[in-house]
Amino acid sequence: KPCQRRFLIVVATGRSGSTTLMNLLDLLPGVRMAGENKGQLINDFTSFRNLRDSIELHLTATEEVDGAWKHFPIPAQSLSCPIQGVYEAINPPPELSMNYRGNYDDSDTILGFKTVRLHE
Repeated sequence: KPCQRRFLIVVATGRSGSTTLMNLLDLLPGVRMAGENKGQLINDFTSFRNLRDSIELHLTATEEVDGAWKHFPIPAQSLSCPIQGVYEAINPPPELSMNYRGNYDDSDTILGFKTVRLHE
């Protein structure tokens, strides 16, 4: 299992009530929602496609790749953790929560955000 964090993404059109929905979801215990992030999701899709479609990188190789692009086989879901890490970084818990508890762990919290920019 590459990553354990659960995510909730609200994809909507502008002026559709997505901010109200985001705010309501954010009130639920164990859920932390963030607002729009200037199209970060589409940027991540583009990065993933760039890596996936690169002939030189051999992303789907089942054996070691040699030469200038040398690497061992890349597990199928290995790109999901770094991308999820980006969303964890741009949606941190409140600083007061982290400072109040010594060993703060919110790994059970569902992280989410809303986006109205899911097109190129």
